[in-house]
Amino acid sequence: MKTTFNLQQMPFTRFGYQVIREIGTDIQAIGKSSVLLIVDRDMKDLGLTTMIENLVSESFNQSFTHVIEEKILSFKSIQKALNRIGNRFFDAIIGYGVWRCTDLSKVLSIALTNPFSRESVKSGEHCINKHGVPVVSIPTTPPNGAEIDDSVLIRDETVKKIYVFQHPFMIPRLTVIDPDLMTTIPPDLTASTGLDSLSHAIDALVSVNASPFSEMYALQGFALLRENLVTAFRQPDNIKARYNVALGSLYTALALNMTGSGVVHAMSYPLSARYDISHPQASALILPYVMKYNLPVVPQIMVRVARYFGQNVGDTDADAEKAIESLLELYRQLDHPVKLSAYNVPRIDLDLLMESVMTHQSFLARNPRIIQEDNIKAVYENAL
Repeated sequence: MKTTFNLQQMPFTRFGYQVIREIGTDIQAIGKSSVLLIVDRDMKDLGLTTMIENLVSESFNQSFTHVIEEKILSFKSIQKALNRIGNRFFDAIIGYGVWRCTDLSKVLSIALTNPFSRESVKSGEHCINKHGVPVVSIPTTPPNGAEIDDSVLIRDETVKKIYVFQHPFMIPRLTVIDPDLMTTIPPDLTASTGLDSLSHAIDALVSVNASPFSEMYALQGFALLRENLVTAFRQPDNIKARYNVALGSLYTALALNMTGSGVVHAMSYPLSARYDISHPQASALILPYVMKYNLPVVPQIMVRVARYFGQNVGDTDADAEKAIESLLELYRQLDHPVKLSAYNVPRIDLDLLMESVMTHQSFLARNPRIIQEDNIKAVYENAL
C-alpha cells in the first residue's frame, strides 16, 4: 500500500432522501437561461422522467430534452445528439437516469465548446482548451463513478471496441444522489449495479495504487453493499436499503477514483463492446475470476474480504478462497449469472477479447499480479 497519495477533488454533491427537490435552485445558481436534459428511452417510456422534465420546464426559461435510444454510449449516439442540438446554447446539461445519460452529458459538455471527433478520441490527441458546459449528474441507479470522475466510455460500433475518453474539464459541476429515485429500477439492474460497485471496492483494495484513504472508502462501501444489496433487490421500496446501497456505491466509486481502474474493467470493456452486455453486468461477470487469478499474491486482502462477507476465517489460503465463495453465493441470492455462457460469449472469440484487453496497459499495470496475454485468456476461459 502506498504511503504517499493524492486526493482528487470531487464535484459538489448532494446526497440524501428527496434532495432532488432542490435541483431547481441548484441549477439556477449555474445559469437560468437554457438547460439541456438528457434522459433514457426506457425511463421516458415508463413515465419515470416526467418529474424531472416538469421541474426543469418550471425552473428555466428554455429547456430542451434529448432521449438516448442506445443501450451503450457510442460515437453514433453522440453524433445523433449533436445533430439534434445544432447551434443551441445551454447554461447547463443535466444527465438524468442511468450512467450513459451522465456520460453523454459529459461528452456534449466538451463537444459544444471544443473540437471533438471520433479520431481524436481514438488517438487520445485532444484539442481541448476550454471548459465544457457545466454538467449536472442525477443518477437513478447507484453511483458507478461516472457522476464524479473525468472519463467516459465510448463504443466504436464499427470495430466493436470501447474507448476511454478522459479530460478534467468534463467532471460534473454538481451531482445529486437521491436514493428515492432508485426505488423504481428493476431487480436485475439493482443486482448488476450493486455487484459492479463491489467490483470497484475489490479493484481498489488490490490495486498497486491503494492508499489508506482508498482502503477506507472501499471497505466502508463494501460493508454497506454486503449488508443491504440483497434487501434492496428483494424489497425495491425499502428506502433504508436503497439509501445504504447508494451510499456504499458512492464510497466504492470514490475509492476507485483514487486508485484508477484495474483488470476487472479492462476485461469488461470488450464484453460490452462486442456483445452489448452492459458495463455493470460485464464487470460483475468477470470479477470472481480476476479475484481467483490475483488470490496467490494478495491472500491477506482476500481474507479480509471474506471477513467483510461475515465469514469466520483464519489466515490460510483456503480461508482466502472463501472470499470468492461468498461472492458467488451473493450472485445466487441476486439471481445474477456467474458465467459468460449466459450471454452466449463464444470460445472462438477469446483471442479477440484478449487483444482488446492488452490495449488498456495502464489498467493492467495497476494489478497486483503481472498479467499477460495467456493469463487474460485463461481468466476468460474460467469465466465461460
